Parts: sequence; C-alpha cells; structure tokens
Amino acid sequence: MINNRFIGFTLVLSILPYYLIADNLSVHNKNKKPLEFVYILNTTNKYWSISDHNGIAPIPKNTKLNDTLKIQRYGYNSVLKIYKNKEIFIILEDLLINLPLINVTGSDSNNISNFHKINVKKKPGYESISHKEYLERLPGVQLRSLGGPGSITTISLNGGPTSQTKVQVNGFDLTNMQTGVTDLSQIPNAFINKARISPTGSDLLSSGSQNGILELSLWNPINSFSLSKGSFNKTASHIQHSWSTKLLKTSIIIGSQKDPGEYKVSWRGKSFKRKNNNFDQLYGSLQFNGIIKPNLFFKGFSLITKQNRGVPGQVWSPLEASHIDNLNIFGSNINWISRIGQGSLKYIYRMSKDIYINPVYNIKSQNCLKSSSLIFSNPILKTKKSFMRFSSKIQNQFLSSENKTYEKRFLTGTLDLHYSLTKNISILPSIQNNYSKKFFNNMTYSLVSNYDFDNQIIKQISYSYSSHFRHPTFNDLYWNPGGNASLEPETGKNNSISIAMNPTSFGVVDFIFFNSKTNNLIQWLPVQSYWQAKNINNVKRYGTTGNFSFNTSSFNSRISLTFVKSSFGDDNRLIRYSPKNIATIYLEKITNDWMFSANIHYTDSMISMYSYPKDNIIPPSSITSFNTSKTYSLKNIELIGMVSLLNAFDTQYETSKGYPEPGRSIRMTLTLNQKRKY
Repeated sequence: MINNRFIGFTLVLSILPYYLIADNLSVHNKNKKPLEFVYILNTTNKYWSISDHNGIAPIPKNTKLNDTLKIQRYGYNSVLKIYKNKEIFIILEDLLINLPLINVTGSDSNNISNFHKINVKKKPGYESISHKEYLERLPGVQLRSLGGPGSITTISLNGGPTSQTKVQVNGFDLTNMQTGVTDLSQIPNAFINKARISPTGSDLLSSGSQNGILELSLWNPINSFSLSKGSFNKTASHIQHSWSTKLLKTSIIIGSQKDPGEYKVSWRGKSFKRKNNNFDQLYGSLQFNGIIKPNLFFKGFSLITKQNRGVPGQVWSPLEASHIDNLNIFGSNINWISRIGQGSLKYIYRMSKDIYINPVYNIKSQNCLKSSSLIFSNPILKTKKSFMRFSSKIQNQFLSSENKTYEKRFLTGTLDLHYSLTKNISILPSIQNNYSKKFFNNMTYSLVSNYDFDNQIIKQISYSYSSHFRHPTFNDLYWNPGGNASLEPETGKNNSISIAMNPTSFGVVDFIFFNSKTNNLIQWLPVQSYWQAKNINNVKRYGTTGNFSFNTSSFNSRISLTFVKSSFGDDNRLIRYSPKNIATIYLEKITNDWMFSANIHYTDSMISMYSYPKDNIIPPSSITSFNTSKTYSLKNIELIGMVSLLNAFDTQYETSKGYPEPGRSIRMTLTLNQKRKY
C-alpha cells in the first residue's frame, strides 16, 4: 500500500508552487451543442485551457478577478469575457453567419439543460465518494454487485441488461470484450469527476449500447490530497498533481483503497460477518492535453489499476477463493478543425489480466485480454442546412485463456447526417455497418428528429428510432463450461420520445418515453449443475423516465422517477433483475462554508431466478445517505472536512440474490486543495 506519510510529504512539496482555479467555463454553439477544443486564454498572464467533449473548460491557472479571458475556436467569432469568479456560459456564433457576435447568458448553464445532457458533477472534497453514491443520482441508473467490495460492479440503465449499457471515459469505450460489461470497481472513485447519460441518438449504434451510454469525465486537474477512513476498517487516499506549459497541460493521480469487507449480515435468524470479501486497490493515472496550432490539438490519458480481492460467494455457500485482476488502459487522440468541421484520429489500448484461485476445487484460472482500436472521424460535407460526417473503426481483440487463444477483428463504418429542414425542425439520420470475418456482417441505423418550440413552456420534442446489434463475447462463446458457440448475435430496435421543458422559477423538467425490443438476447441461465449462455427471443421493454431539477446559489435538488415494464417470450415472463420502478431524490444545501446533502435511492422488487412454484424475488429497497462538509480557508490551502452517513437506516438489501450489501456505516474524509489565488 502507498504510505500516507509519503503522500502527505509529496503533497507539501508539490502544492506550494501552484495555484489553480476550480471554476468552469461552458461553451456551446448557436444550436446549443457543446464545443470541444475551445481555447481559453487569460490575456493577462497567458495561461490557457481547452474545453472537453462536453464543452467544459477549467478557468486558466492564476486567473484573478477582473482578468480578461479570450474564448476562441477555429471557425467561430472570438469572445472577450471579464472573469468574476463565477461559472460562465457562452454561446459562440459561426463566422459565416451575419448575426450579433455572441450571446452571453451569465453564469447559469442550466439554460441548455435537457434530457440528452443530464449530468452530475462532484463538488470539491467529494472526489472519493463511491460510484454507487454518485452515479445513482442519474435518472434510471442502477448499480449491481455481488455483495460488497470484493465483487465486480456493473451498471444498467432503465432496468435493461448490464450488457446493453456501455461505459465510456472521455469518449473511449471501457467495455471488457471478454465479459461484455464494464467492471466499475476497477475504475478508482477519484478517477472520475463528472458523469452523464446518453439514452438516445446515433452514439448508441455501436455494439452493446442499446439501452444507453454512461459517459465519464476525468478528474479536475488541480493539486490536491485526500484521506478517508470509514467503518469496517475501510481506508482510501489519493494525491493529484498538475502542471502546465505554453503547449501542454498535464495531471497525475496516485491512490489506493483498502476495504476488508467484513460487515455484519443476517441469514436464517443468525448474525455474522462476511468473510473473504476484501478489496485492495492501487492505481495511477495520467491525463494530458495540448495545442499544436490554433486548429490542431491532442489529448490522452492512461490508467493502471491493480486489484486483489476475496471471493465471498453466496451467503449460504461461502468460498475460499481469491481474485487478482489488473487493468491497463491508454487512450490518445489528435484532433483538427477545418472549414467544414472537426475531425479526429483516436487510438485506445486495453489490457487486463485476471487470476482466479479456488483451492477447494483445485482451480487456478488465468486470462489475459488485449484489445486495441483505431478510430478515424472527419466531416465530408457542410452546407447552409446540412452537415455530414464519416467515421471508421478498426478493432482487434486477443484472449489467452488456459493454454487456448482466441482472436477477433472488427471493422465498423458510420455515416451521420444533420439536416435542418426549417428553423425549428432538424433530422439526424445515421447508418453503421459492423463486419467481422466468420462472425457477423450487420447493418444498424438511426433517425432522430427534433422540433424546437418558440413558446415559454416546451423547449424541444425529440423522436428517435434506431436498430441495434451486439455480438457474443469471448465468455459467451468459449467459457468452459457454459460457453455456447452456436449463439446468435443480438438484434434490437428502439423508439423514444423525449420532451424538454423550458426552465421556470420552479425548476427544469424533462421526460423520455421509450419502447425497446430485442431478439436473441444473450443471457446466462442455469443448466443442470452449471450456467450456460442462451438466446431468448421477443424481449420487450417500455416505460418512461422523468427528471426534475431545481438549483439556486445555495440549494440544489434533483428528483428522478423511472417506470419500466420488461418481459420476454410469448407468455410475457418478467426479465431477471429488471425492477418496475427506480427513483432518486437528491437534496443539497450550501450555507457559507458548510454543505449538507441527502440522497435517497429506491429500487423496486426484482426476479433473481425463475423457479417453481414461485420465482425467487429480491425485495424492494430504499437506501438513504447523508453528507456534511465544512471548508476551512488557510493561508495557501483550502481544507475540506466531510462526514458521511451511508445507508443511514441500516437497510438490509441485495442487488444480486444471495449477496448482501453493507449496512449502516460512517466515513470521514479530509481533503486539502490549493487555495484559489485572486
């Protein structure tokens, strides 16, 4: 484990020379779409920053009150803005359009809020909160684990299968090609700063994203140190260090967490501690972005994590197994801006090594998976009313498992068109072809149409229709026992209508109504003494998700409700692990240097196993957590102390049958950030 004294000493040495500002600037075009690679220059000290794929850029280093910021991007009119220590929202106008240069709406970026951009962002001092506390604030999001820290953690959206929700970091796909899902426990808590969901659109055409995409953004590049201690002897710490030159911005993060996972559980009238449920993690990561020319940029990141876990098994059948899994990721891209739009060349490499040991059954399983992707994207047409983009992706997957090797190669081509019929109506058709020799040759497509209203009530109505495709994973085809080489690829279709309301004094309201159908859905079902991958047909999911948010300078709130009906087959049997209702309430109060928050997440009952005469049911659960933090301003450092009460009412619950989750616990966190310099 990393020595906390060493981390603290390193922090003192690294933090003193640097002072970064944590405030953000949000930039969009006249169609209220986020603009990436917008160059933010402090004209006084010449420090700079660049916006990400969400159009968000940090205020440049050493920016003082009343400094002038120049916001510029190739092909758009530049903007000069006086810094007032507030988050800034700016709309840039295209150079070719003879309209007023800019429209600055002040510091409130909620004016562009709609369902397609629902997001959450961590506040200073909250970098180490768990993925479950953080991500389940998003509408319809549900995290599943196999009982505490020792297990993997997966995510689903609107009650759909975890294999149909894709996870991306800074636009790079994190899916494990062996299992078809992303294990969020391998992603350090402090690694992520922002998250949002994309439930519709052409981005969902790629394999394994039928229900939506969870987009994650990397940590905020500041100098910081954090240490936390919690119930059940859980500890975590991390250090961040950032620096910049005239051409390059770089930030590193190093950390660790240790969780024995020995919490109390009850079963058949007895109370005892979960054993062999430990989770030890070491990680390090680097992110960088830079500018070569005003219209040529590059950025990337790397992540190395090492996990040593126990495998507790089900509460009625504990195991003595252990699991070691290591993950290495490197992603980079170069981006250019021409007169017709933005192009990019991306590369991502992912390697994972897993060792599973079970001495009782004399099992030692080793797997090594390597995958790499090269993605090219560039606009090919731009007129007054239309914009067309072409992209291609080449991917290679290689699995070495128990003296056997498997390899797949993929080629994907995508064509997107954005066409404005009138001032208020636009359509976005897309088509994609997925090809792999000896495996598949499949065409998918989507059509999104938007109508922008001019009234004070409804902002936009959007209709989306799309087809989908997911190829079987290595485990689905070859896992021994249970792999099924005769599996058919999944195919599906989605329809959705989303309604975005204009902000009022009562807040912002968004709705989405969805209808999804899947054939040949791949599920693992029990067969005699083991589980096997099988295709099931006529899978139907429909429902609605609503999101309400109300934000002021001192109070923030969000309420989301999801109602889902999921079934399959001619007899309309309910799908396993698909709740009928999901709800989240998040409240946050800010008073001077204090901040108080409460989060309630409700999950309805779910079928865990089909049985006779009754199915096995996981009962509904409602989990409530509270956070309180206080910020102290010292000479050169901002000190934030936080106390968290998790699962405050000690609810006994499961997200997977037979794997009880932790009860009530307390966590204390101390964070030191560089103090803002004005």
